[in-house]
Amino acid sequence: MIKRRQFLQASALVFSFNVAGSWLELNCAQAAELKLPYQNFNKTQALDLSRLSEGLVPGAAQAGAVHFIDQQLQRDGAENCLLMIRYLGVDPPFKPFYLAGLEAAQKAAGEKFNKSLALLSDDELNTFITAMASDALKGWQGPPASFFYFVLRADAVDAKYGTELGFADLAVPYMAHIKPKTAW
Repeated sequence: MIKRRQFLQASALVFSFNVAGSWLELNCAQAAELKLPYQNFNKTQALDLSRLSEGLVPGAAQAGAVHFIDQQLQRDGAENCLLMIRYLGVDPPFKPFYLAGLEAAQKAAGEKFNKSLALLSDDELNTFITAMASDALKGWQGPPASFFYFVLRADAVDAKYGTELGFADLAVPYMAHIKPKTAW
């Protein structure tokens, strides 16, 4: 007999990941746990994006927020993409937006704290995120900092709480108006 926890874990959002030429169906948390390679980010970018996502939404890193974003950036066109940017009037492809926002965040963290986002303390990260949300980071060169903050936070929330398992973490019943055929 399947246990509730197993059911909820199995019903999490599942994507196909290409690993060494084979396609695996995993949720983003499993992809993160297995440390699957990224298709759109190098190791430094992924570490920094993970730290920033975690600062925005605690638990987002473990939920696989970076794998979620990475996997969605591989989809063709806005109609197949689950990222928040799809709904905000930005034309695809979306990868340049994420890379430009991340690069601006990396440079701003380096200028403000003389270290990478991945190495910021919790207090430094909170200070950075507060400044980012209010467009108060000096020298920011990329999409508006507050806009990048909004989009990345929404994606991190989707990765952490946008599944039945995420609802269970909040102790909120999952009550979709029309239950999706897949986890979404």
